[in-house]
Amino acid sequence: MPKPQEENTENKGIRLNRYIANSGICTRREADKLIAKGLVEVNGKVITEMGYRVQAGEKVSYLGEMQNAQAKKYILINKPKACSFSHKSARNKRTVYDIISYACYEELSPADTLDLNTTGVVLMTNDKELIKKINKQKKEVYHVFLDREMQNEDLEKIKNGLKLKAGYAKAEAAHFANSTNKKEIGLEIIQGQKDTVAQMMDQLGYKIERLDRVLYAGLSKKNVPRGKWRFLDKKEVQFLHMSKTH
Repeated sequence: MPKPQEENTENKGIRLNRYIANSGICTRREADKLIAKGLVEVNGKVITEMGYRVQAGEKVSYLGEMQNAQAKKYILINKPKACSFSHKSARNKRTVYDIISYACYEELSPADTLDLNTTGVVLMTNDKELIKKINKQKKEVYHVFLDREMQNEDLEKIKNGLKLKAGYAKAEAAHFANSTNKKEIGLEIIQGQKDTVAQMMDQLGYKIERLDRVLYAGLSKKNVPRGKWRFLDKKEVQFLHMSKTH
């Protein structure tokens, strides 16, 4: 497992625009504009110098709010069953934070959460702006295991849309995942709620025996064993930032 690495440990410090960008407020170019407008303070003093370098221990604030410039980290987890998103581990219960406990020093949060017994792709990051962007238009693909075979007409209902408690919802795509077993279906959902799939199945009178998220915002759990994690590569991070829809 990779060892966490410290960043920005040189005595030269970190450029103020990068510090602001790393805190998740905006890009470096946008940070330059905020600095030029006198909206950024270091140790209570307004700084308008573009090349200013923040030293260890200095306190940076934007519009009076303290900022923390952690390096951006992106980790994909293949969440196992009965794994929670709680910071505190219940007795004999594993959490997503336990899985990545030795991954890095930065404090990461899930881009979104899954039900306790739902397995599959989870993105952990400290990039708040990216989390906001993803959750505005996220695409998820689920492998659903049912208690009985699904009828063809019910699959069509899912594609056409159902009225649920939280409102109208439909699958962008729905198909039988196994040609010889109609108990397994694949569903593509865009911008659904955490329990959208469960509500759909309940509405149609089916019980979910297993639910696995195989794709989230373009990220696949391929080559990541259950209960393990990996860092996203640069291309994946760039894709997430550049994509208008996921």
